[in-house]
Amino acid sequence: MFQALAYYVYIMSNTGLTTIYIGVTNNLVRRVLQHKLGKGSKFTKKYKVNRLIYFEEFEDVNIAITREKQLKNWHRDWKWNLIKSVNPGLKDLYQFDLFIVHNGNCHCEERSDEAIPKKRDCFANARNDNPLLNALLIDRIGII
Repeated sequence: MFQALAYYVYIMSNTGLTTIYIGVTNNLVRRVLQHKLGKGSKFTKKYKVNRLIYFEEFEDVNIAITREKQLKNWHRDWKWNLIKSVNPGLKDLYQFDLFIVHNGNCHCEERSDEAIPKKRDCFANARNDNPLLNALLIDRIGII
């Protein structure tokens, strides 16, 4: 069965929220983990940029690359306004067990041990329809 690839434009920052890094990838979970381990890029290692604070999903790699370039050319304030529009608390989205993208908006749920069965029930039907969700559930909390 053919599964469409997804591409992501993502924004990461350091703990002090003083440095921003914008990148593009076809595997968001893997790429963020690389950054967190200091293997993402020389820039992110040097400036300790390891917090995922924003991302968007695209079906076409060329559109994702165009969006990445567009965001890199934005003024700093514009970037922060975009980030805060979907992540007002500026939380590290990778520390959430589920981060789901729908039309560029990220929706997060924090983990609690009591909530895992509820999430398993809630997302059981989605696993056949959403390969991204499958990957995230398997990679982050092993639900499926």
